[in-house]
This record gives sequence, C-alpha cells and structure tokens, in this order.
Amino acid sequence: MKRNISTFATPEMLGEECQKVAKLWGERATKDPENPACAWTDSPIIQQYYIHPTISGKKDANWFIWVKDNFFPKPAERALSLGCGDGCLERHGALIDVFKKCDAFDISPEAVEIAKKKAEELGISEKVNYGISDINKIALKKHYYDVVFCAMSMHHFENLEHVLSEIEGSLIDGGLFIINEYIGPNRFQWYDKQLETANDIFQLLADKYRFDPTTKNIKQRIERVPVAHMLATDPSEAVRSVDIIPLIEKRFDILKRVDYGGTLVNPVLENVIVNFDEHKPEDMTILKLIFYIEKLLIQEHVLQTDFSLIISKKRKPHR
Repeated sequence: MKRNISTFATPEMLGEECQKVAKLWGERATKDPENPACAWTDSPIIQQYYIHPTISGKKDANWFIWVKDNFFPKPAERALSLGCGDGCLERHGALIDVFKKCDAFDISPEAVEIAKKKAEELGISEKVNYGISDINKIALKKHYYDVVFCAMSMHHFENLEHVLSEIEGSLIDGGLFIINEYIGPNRFQWYDKQLETANDIFQLLADKYRFDPTTKNIKQRIERVPVAHMLATDPSEAVRSVDIIPLIEKRFDILKRVDYGGTLVNPVLENVIVNFDEHKPEDMTILKLIFYIEKLLIQEHVLQTDFSLIISKKRKPHR
C-alpha cells in the first residue's frame, strides 16, 4: 500500500513534550497483564451489562460491531485510524471486514511496533499500514479515505482545529468520521455536582467493594487528580475534551450520537470494579443500581454524559 501521509516521524523528530507522551503510551502498551488497575471501559462486566446494551442493545455486541452492522454493509475501501495505540481497532476491523485497507498512526513508537507485530501474527499486515506521527501536526492526503476513526484518542489531541480540518479534507465526498470518545471535563476535573453525587454513591458501598488493588488500601473518597500531576505525567490527557463535540458539529453532519454515560460509573468504579463478581447476585444488583442512577440523572439533565459514540458525515460544500 502506498504511503500517503506526509508527516511520518521518528522518535528523535518529536518535541520534548511529545516524547514524554510517546514514552508514557509506550509503557502502557507494554504494561504487565497482571496489573490490577482497570479502567471502567475495560471491565468485561461494565462492557456487557452497560456499555454494549446502551449502544447496540446486545450484551455481546460492542460498538464496533454495531457500527459495522449499521454503516458498513460492505467493507470501506480505505480507512484511517488516528491514535491507534497497540492496534486493537485495526485488528478488529480487519477481522470483521469493516475495511479493505487501513492506515493507522500513533505518537508512540513502542505501541506502533506492538501493533505491527500483532498484525503480522494475525496475518493482516497487508491490510494495515502502521506509522509514527504527531497527530497534532499531521498532514493527510486529500479526498482519499472512506472513513476515519478515533477511538479514545481525540481527547489527547490539543490542536483539534487542525486535526479536524485534516480529517475533513482527507475524506471522500460522503465519507464518515467516527469517534468513540471521552467528552467530559478537561483534565478529568469532575464537575462539582458530578463529584458530589459520585461520592454519595461511593460512600454507600461496603469496604470490600472499595478496596483499591493499586494502593492495597480501602479507598475513602473520590478526588480530582491535581492538574499539575496530570501535566507532569501525561500533558495530553483530556487536554480539550469539552471542545470535541462543538468543533465536530461545525465541520460535519452528525448522523448518529449514542451517549453512554461514564459520568458516575467512571469515577465510582475506576480500579475498584475488579471487586465485583458477575456470578454474585448481590454484586450485580449494586452495579445495576449504579448504572440505573447514572442513566436516570443524565436523562433528566441533572448530569451530562462523559462518553459518546458519534457517527458523522463529511458536509457537502456550499455552492
């Protein structure tokens, strides 16, 4: 497949801050599989009993399968994945025939190498072309892709106006732009009402559910992570997450938006979700009540959704 992106990079070409981000995500891509930390979106229980049913209506059909079933009756000719990490989306897309060919780019050389290796192991290397790129400065070939994906990556892009302009220009007429994203408060600085409600729920949980395996202690409260700490560890984290939807709406026509919460479930269950057992009725009753409370408060506009799946279409030019 001919390379069509002009901003390939080597680690040495990345700026100091970009190198910090690249290093962090390289470490995460190679993390110990026994690491007890568990993001709420990675939990099989939350996926099967909350996220998947909210998006697809089916316990065992994730968002990508739903997108495939509803928007890709036949494979797209050319796809693009920005912020691909270790290549999970591309592997899934290749195996279920979402696309025939896909370019995929990430800032982390380590993550890209893992993605390449896993693609080779699955025998899909001919379908996926991986490369290193600082997405904030990316330049894309015009009128080339049928679909562009950003899966939990766009909230790490600071130069959103540039990135969205490049995505828009790279799409063919009628091309799709699909994101599955965190769109909540910048830097995960929970809103006061959100944090207050999350703690009200958290304080009701028994100690056995509040054990944090990352600290080996009973977690007492949910606190905002100091911005200074976030900047020191990952300056790209949720850098402009609240701007994502308004800026997309300026450039694209939204065909479908599915909000799936995370407003309470994320802060309440981050890491401690591992204490819940799918096969214990008491555990599942507690989780389902938390899911219900979150959905109700979002539906009643008491709280906003923090995560959303959005399928948008390149807007027709004015004549």
